[in-house]
Amino acid sequence: MSTIYHHRPVRHPVLDAHAVAFFARQLATITLTEAQALTLCDVFEGPVAYADDSWLPEPGRRMAEEVQARAAQDPHHGERWGVHFASLAELCESWHPAQAFAVLNAIDRYWISDHDDALCAVGLVRRPAADMESIPALPQAPGTV
Repeated sequence: MSTIYHHRPVRHPVLDAHAVAFFARQLATITLTEAQALTLCDVFEGPVAYADDSWLPEPGRRMAEEVQARAAQDPHHGERWGVHFASLAELCESWHPAQAFAVLNAIDRYWISDHDDALCAVGLVRRPAADMESIPALPQAPGTV
């Protein structure tokens, strides 16, 4: 058996720091209501379905398809949070790929968060007092100001 099957991802602290800041900046360009965020968390609960390469070109469109599939599967699910599925799907489809992946990343972090206000902690929802200061700055390369 080839050792390729035993590969474990290696952490890259510099890359990880950039990814956190990049996703936070992308989330700052999106406005979701608490109900919309909770609905998306319901739709994308569980294993990382979007790890499939087919999500790479248009993750927003794929998110919209998943929202529409949930609506078809359970037409009353929208009543849980009071969200109109067609509008939410349209919103997802409007996102740039970076925005869509930032939302998906935040949803993953939501499900493992131990914060009381996890939606805000992961950046899916901003409270009125929140501002850009809470967004991590991009790390500077050594020797730069």
